[in-house]
Order: sequence, then C-alpha cells, then structure tokens
Amino acid sequence: MDIEIHDENGNPQIATEDNPANVPANGDFDEEKQVNGRYVRDYEDANLEFATESNDLKTDDLRGCVVNVPGFTDDIWQMATLKVRKKAGVIDPETNEEEAEEIRMHAIDGSNNWVEVPLDTDLAPDYYVSTGQYADYDSCWIEGIKDGPITIEVEIVINGGTPILVEKKVMICTEKTKAEWQQEVWDDIQLVLGVDASTFDPNNSFIDNNDQLEAIYNYYGETFLRDDENYIWPGLGKLAGASVYGGLVDAELGKTYASIASFFNEFFPEEVDELIDLTSLALDEIQGILMGGANDIFKDLAWQFKAYHTSGLCAINYVFDEEGSLLVDVDVWGNIDEGVNGANTFLSGIGNRDIADREQNTVIQPTFSLLDQRGWEPLFSFLATNPVLGAPMFKDSAPGGEITDAADRWNWVLNDMWYLYTGTPVHTQRDWASESIYELSKPHARTY
Repeated sequence: MDIEIHDENGNPQIATEDNPANVPANGDFDEEKQVNGRYVRDYEDANLEFATESNDLKTDDLRGCVVNVPGFTDDIWQMATLKVRKKAGVIDPETNEEEAEEIRMHAIDGSNNWVEVPLDTDLAPDYYVSTGQYADYDSCWIEGIKDGPITIEVEIVINGGTPILVEKKVMICTEKTKAEWQQEVWDDIQLVLGVDASTFDPNNSFIDNNDQLEAIYNYYGETFLRDDENYIWPGLGKLAGASVYGGLVDAELGKTYASIASFFNEFFPEEVDELIDLTSLALDEIQGILMGGANDIFKDLAWQFKAYHTSGLCAINYVFDEEGSLLVDVDVWGNIDEGVNGANTFLSGIGNRDIADREQNTVIQPTFSLLDQRGWEPLFSFLATNPVLGAPMFKDSAPGGEITDAADRWNWVLNDMWYLYTGTPVHTQRDWASESIYELSKPHARTY
C-alpha cells in the first residue's frame, strides 16, 4: 500500500523525512469566484472545476495523488475500511508544536464531475467497492490550505483486524520565484481591477500610464484589506501613492500652459520663484522620474505581500534560498508572521515599519537622487505634502532639511507619517484603502 503525490509534471514524488513531497498552498484566485462581492481564494471554493472547453484545471496549485492498494478484490473491499487523514500528534520541529497545516482532497470522474473526498472517513464503500457511488471517480487531487509540514496517514483495516498504516511527509508550500509571484500580482490586478498593469512603463507618458498607475496604487488598498491588522505598509503605501498621483496630475496640466512660470504663478505660491529657476523644470522628465520610483517600489514589495498571503513564510524563504537576500528579508517577514499567527502583533508592526524603511532608504533613494541631480530638490522639499491629511508637510517637519536626503526624509516619514497613520482608527484606514486613488489624490493636487 502506498500514497503517491505527484509533482507538477505528474511524476510521483519520493518523499522522506528530510525531503518531503511538495503540495502548493492553493491560495490564489484562479477559480475567479466571489462571495459578497469579493474574490475568494481557490481553497475557499468548494466547487473546483476545469477550464472551459479543456481538461486543464483552472487552478494551477493542485497535485495529483493516488492511494494505491494492489491486489484487493471487490470481496475484500466490502470487508475493509480505508481512511486518509492528517496524522495527529506530530510535532513540527520548527515551532515545537503540533503540525497545524491542512489539506483538502478531491476526486474527479471521466466527465469532469468533482467531489470533495472527506478526510478521516471510511472511503471504501463509496470509492473502492465497485458499486460505490464514486467508484468511477478515479482521478485524485490534493491541495494545501495552510502552509508548513504535515504528515498524511492512510489506514486500512481488513475484516476488523489490525490497522495497516502508511504515512507520507508533505510540505505545503507554493514554491515560486519572484518573477512568478510578480506575474501572480499582474493576474490579480487584471482580475480584481480589470487592468493589465503589466504594461506600465515609466518611459511612456503619464496619460498612457494612467490606468495602470491607478490600478497599481489601488492594488495596495486591496492588499491592505486582506489583513488590515498586519498588512500596514500597503495601506499607507496607497495614501503615499495618492500624494504622488496628485503631483503627476498637476504636472500634466502644467504642460498645457505657455510657460512654466505662468503655470506656477496661477497655482503655486510666490515663494516657489525663489527656490529654483522655473525654466529648468522639465515636467515630462519629472513625471518619468516619479513614475519610475513608483514602479521600483511596486515591483520590489507588492509581490512579497502576495507570496506571503498565499503561502506564508515558506514562500518567502523559498525566494530567499533560491534568489538571495537582496530580494527579500526573511527576518522582517518573520516578525510580520508573529502578528498574523496571533503571537505578537507588536512585532508585526515592527516588520511593516522595516518594510517602509527598505522602501525609503533603499528602493526609492535613486529616484530622489535623480531629482537632486537635476537641481529640483528645493522645489520638492517645499511642495511635498503628507499623505496623512492634516499632518505636517516636509518643509514644516524638517525646516532646512532636504527631501532627497534619506535621513531627513525618513525622520519625516517615521515621526510625522507612520506613527500618525498607525494611530488612526482602523475603520478610517479601511475607508482610505477602499477609496479610489483619484479621489484620495484630490487634497494633494493644486489643480483639481
């Protein structure tokens, strides 16, 4: 007797204690099902199905499985019981606690009818006896629900005799590269927001990028709403995107004026004339630099929340192990995981703050350096608004400071933005996350 779990190519995986079989956590939205107007993850859908007019599964995170019992005739099956279950009492050495992971199994017949296979229930009468109602459901599939190690146990008892037990070590983990997770993000945006954001290109005009940029910023809000207690950075990231978007809108209108000076004289305070030579401004270039920064942040961080939300720390650790520490900080996500699992929400906040630190001091610094090189720092230091409405602008928070200086900017972000945002009631944060980026940007654009 054996239980086989196939790999993505349909070949049986050889599983050992040190090298368990892999089953992905089926946590994305391939099935495209909604409950109360919001998309649910595939493993929350009890009615999986094949793609239209094909035998391909809509979801790509299932593994084939076979519970193989050779030599049993119908007479023996009528005297036997067979159960598949998660083995109880197995300790996860990483947590020193009982394995908490979950799986779900399905069977399919030749007409592509699905049925969920109940765990820890006698399957022999329905599935293995030739007259059973599911005897023709001979295609078996397994999916992960919660990431981490699990021990699957098969028990057969013949005519009330001694149970025969076989177990299989499994690691529930969606093992994908950063590029594959990024594609999952694009797919999510296409599904939830109806925009192909993968075509966003900072080298194109703001008008050409507008739909994609709005979708990217709105996706931050969608991410926040998936776990508004522990996904703090995307919530504030959407607000920060609103202030950038407002500036891009202003620049777009400025390009319609006969001169930069006439535009600034109409919409901006007179002090701006004293900061820089307005004739040096190139609004197209400013928009390109700002959109480039938005793109850098999105591609560095959005996929991390997608990977973690789908498959937890194992997905983060897989990218770290395969592609290196420059792409993701496992310690940061370890802190966030503490909050998600209810152990320490304070550490979750620290993890999100560290992501904001990465954003400001690593990812976005080249963007500000470009603005500084072009001589535009005084203007941006003067005009930079705080995403948290009513909070100090940069020039008021750091008199004499330079927004292109990472230390000056981080002090403003941390003390006059981060702490104010995290101290805001969560229902207000949800309202912000649900609002369109266009509406959120209005207080930050002088030209609306």
